[in-house]
Amino acid sequence: MKRFLSLRVGDGLNPQFVFSSGQRRAAGLAFLLSVHLSRPWCTWRTLMLDDPVQHIDDFRALHLVEVLSALQRSGRQIVCAVEDPSLAELLCRRLISEPAAPGRRHDLDLVPGGSAAVVRSTDIAPGIAGVLGRTRTLSAAG
Repeated sequence: MKRFLSLRVGDGLNPQFVFSSGQRRAAGLAFLLSVHLSRPWCTWRTLMLDDPVQHIDDFRALHLVEVLSALQRSGRQIVCAVEDPSLAELLCRRLISEPAAPGRRHDLDLVPGGSAAVVRSTDIAPGIAGVLGRTRTLSAAG
């Protein structure tokens, strides 16, 4: 017999019937992150997420990005797949890489035959902690 994890709130209420889909997703992410952080015996310091912002409003998505940024600064590796290019760009800005721990963004697309392939890989330049954006040096010709 397989056992399944069950989450109840309040007086044994099932979140499926109390929360919206976004609230359930946020509660599930909070639960999974707490399990990930509460494993002192585990030496694996990588967190892998597959489109964690699906069904979550922008406010909660921004908070998740900040939580992931804090986890990354604590020495964890974050691997996160997202569909939204703007969110991917935000993650690249907030998950600050360092010279000793470079970051990399991979953009995937479907190729003939229906499989996915990396169409572009971009190194994430090291940034300054606490700064949201990066400045780019532009040279003017002429």
